[in-house]
Amino acid sequence: MTASGTRKSQSRHGSKCCPEETMEPVGQITQQHGRSIIVGLGNTFLTDDAVGPRVAGLVHEMLASPDVDFCELAVGGVELMETIIGYKNAVIIDAILTERGTPGTCYLLDLACCPRTRHASMSHEIGLLEGLELGRRLGLTVPDSVWVYAVKIVDPFAFGTKMTDPVERAIPRVAIEVAAEVRTLLCVSNRASQAEDGGRQEARG
Repeated sequence: MTASGTRKSQSRHGSKCCPEETMEPVGQITQQHGRSIIVGLGNTFLTDDAVGPRVAGLVHEMLASPDVDFCELAVGGVELMETIIGYKNAVIIDAILTERGTPGTCYLLDLACCPRTRHASMSHEIGLLEGLELGRRLGLTVPDSVWVYAVKIVDPFAFGTKMTDPVERAIPRVAIEVAAEVRTLLCVSNRASQAEDGGRQEARG
């Protein structure tokens, strides 16, 4: 595990039908303009709970961009908010337990009505969306875009570094799918920022 706030600065996929209607399959205080961060949430010593860090690490390697940082966190909440502050975009990959769905299925969650993942929610039952809004009200530079991916798991409670078979087998596929989608999302976000910057320059001119 890396400590809170530590960044390793080497920085849709064939979507499955989601089991929940609210899901779609799949820092520094100063603004780090144009930079993005991928955060893997989960405890690597709790069986399937490690899927977030494992997938996030692979996605970061596949993107191979100097403008994308990577961080592992065992918990979310305040530590997660502190980690993504200052970034333009944040990609969060976590584990989720659902009654339906196939283990290893990855979902892109809708923050507006996001079901609870293992770690992405803030403390005291405050959701990630509310946490971002609170950050804005406090004058913090929170990301313009935040995407949360959640991988359906089987067992996040047993101690061990080996995941259950269906989750372990799904990791390479999920990482490829998420990396492809995140690459597209970041390109779209960067184009929008460039257009916005160009508009400001024309207005000043």
